[in-house]
Parts: sequence; structure tokens; C-alpha cells
Amino acid sequence: MVAVMSGAMEFGFVPSETVSALHDLGNWKVRADAIERLSACVSDLAPGGRAALPRINEFVAFLNKLLGDPNFKISLTTLQIWETLLEKLGKQARPAVEVVVPTLVKKLGDSKSVVKEANMRALNSLYRVLPEDTVHAIFSVYDGGGKFSRERSIPREGPALARLKEDAICALMRAMLNADRFPHPDVSNAEIVSRLVAAASANEQGKGFDDSKTDLKRARATAVEAIALVHASLGKDETWRLVDNAKNGQGRKECGANLRWQLTTRFEDARVARLSREGLIEHCAAAAPPLAAGVKDDGASASSSSSAAAFFPFLPFF
Repeated sequence: MVAVMSGAMEFGFVPSETVSALHDLGNWKVRADAIERLSACVSDLAPGGRAALPRINEFVAFLNKLLGDPNFKISLTTLQIWETLLEKLGKQARPAVEVVVPTLVKKLGDSKSVVKEANMRALNSLYRVLPEDTVHAIFSVYDGGGKFSRERSIPREGPALARLKEDAICALMRAMLNADRFPHPDVSNAEIVSRLVAAASANEQGKGFDDSKTDLKRARATAVEAIALVHASLGKDETWRLVDNAKNGQGRKECGANLRWQLTTRFEDARVARLSREGLIEHCAAAAPPLAAGVKDDGASASSSSSAAAFFPFLPFF
């Protein structure tokens, strides 16, 4: 209680006792109270978050650790705190994007549906405020984990890496499904398509065989579905122009004959992915077999990043 009595503060606006309590991994009741107090501290910030700005990088790093907390109540409450902070800071939250996005994308692979849904909402909120930075950060995750990836134990090969790449593209697709935010003047369509062409061709060796450790069939198919969203938004001529110039962008990959055939066939079907009730990606029957398995012709299916679970308002500690 000394910290409270002395008024000691962390990050310029959070009582030291609250921070210490959140580090007390052996006492869930103490942590439960502390995360609620932290939420109140952020809610009490004035618009613009002036009190948090001098040490915002440190505070974001602290929040990021809580976002990855194994206790999903702590993680979910931190997501709510993050969204409140984003509302307060607006575009001043830019330094946080490259730190937070890798954690959010990784959590899309969580086994709990409510966690996946909450993390996708947070990613979408970031995109709506800082679209260019968020898209860059998502592609950084696809490339290998983004900033501080070692600290987050981002997978380097195998099924876990394949899932991370697929989820990163799904996060991009979620952003693209904002009708009022895509296309966006701050985001380069040419770079998006260049990166997606590279992703749709990744680890494909001649006849389409995958690397023995990392099977990217689903990630490649998801990239094709993302390009289909570009086609739906920008039209046939502009999309092909961007595809034909993909090798000149950051993806640095020419659209090969196999991918060109896939895209030509895919563009003939106007159906595209959509959002589930929970705000996750649902693929349509026109998607490639790895994604469209079990999809009805007149509907969409839940991707590996989607679910039909309901949100539970009261989340116990486990």
C-alpha cells in the first residue's frame, strides 16, 4: 500500500500498485481487481490522452504483454483497454501499431472463439484509425512476425507459421471489407496487390508442391480470395493492371501462369468473402477447395479465422 499512499505512478498516470498487482501471476483475484483499475485509469484520460503521451511507448509495451496473457480474461479486458486508449489517442497511437499488431494477429489463432473475435475487432479498429500503418504491420507479420517477434515466440516454420500467415491475410481482408475505408487514399492498392500476388505464389515450386515443413496451400488460397476482394472493389481492368505490375512492388513477384489462370477463373465468379455475425471472415463457395470445403453454393463458410460462437459478457478466470 506504500505506492498508493505515496502517490507513486507508472507511465505518468497509473498507480504503481496497480502495475505491481498485474505482475502477481500467482494471485488471480488481485490481478482481476488490478485490470479493472487499469481500465478505469485509461477511461479517465482526457481526450487526446495527454497524460499518457510522454511515456506512451512504455505503456503500449506493457499493454502488449497483457494482450498476450495466457489468462483470457486478462487478455480480453486488455483489448477493451486498448480500444479505449485508441479512442483517446486517435492518430497519436501510430507508434503502437507495429508493436500491437503482431500480438493481435497471433491471437486470431486462439482456440477460444471469443478471443479470436475480440482480436479481429481490435485489428479493424486500428485499421479504421491508422489504415496505412495497420496494413504495413499486417504484412510485416506475414513476413515473419513483425517487430519484437522473438519476444512473442512467433513461429518460424510448420503448421503454426502457415496458420499465422493465413490469419494475417484474413486480418487484411477484414480491413478491406470496410466499405467506407477500402479503397483508402492513405493505402497503396498497388502495394497490397503486389504483396498478395507474392503471398498467392509463396512456397510454390513448379508443379505446386509445398515445402516439407510449411504447407501454405490455405494461405495461398486466402491471398487469392483477398485479390478477389480487390477485383470486386476496383474492377477488372484496374485489378489486372495492378497484378501485371506486381513484380515492381514490395512483393517483387511476377504473376506466374498458374496464378494467372487461378485469378482468371476466380474473377469470373462475383461471389466474395464476407463477414460472419461475429465479424470474422467467411469464405464463399467460389474459393479454392482448401477454403470452400463444406460450403453451400448459396452461402459462405467460416474460414479458419471464423466461428459461430456467441460472446459471453461475463468471463471467469481459469
